[in-house]
Amino acid sequence: MNCIFIDSGENTNRVGIVEDRRLVEFYTEDVNNEALLGNVYRARVTNVLQGMDAAFVDIGVGKNAYLHLKDALKIEQLYSKEKYELNDVIKAGEDLIVQVIKESLGSKGPKITTHISIPGRYIVLTPYSNKINISRKIQ
Repeated sequence: MNCIFIDSGENTNRVGIVEDRRLVEFYTEDVNNEALLGNVYRARVTNVLQGMDAAFVDIGVGKNAYLHLKDALKIEQLYSKEKYELNDVIKAGEDLIVQVIKESLGSKGPKITTHISIPGRYIVLTPYSNKINISRKIQ
């Protein structure tokens, strides 16, 4: 028998998934500490800095996020020998789909990438890649 147990406390939410009387997944969430790591956002480029090969992007969480040129290139562009300028890749005011890869620290905003990856139990979904990634746990 499969069950999902949810416990919502004052500061913590807990979820447990039981399959065949065995706990197979367990998640906890601290309500006071909202983590951004791994979240996917629709964002708008606010400032492009040519000298740093980077851009600052508004993801709607207060501080602007940092997007480096290599994190903005498409997969095909990343592995080509051609040199790309930041202005050729992104422009101010452009909308992007991005994922947070590093939390904000101090006065710095989070670091983001356009290379989205959504991990699951047996597969990692990479929507802009032409590869299929399947877990080695599958026999």
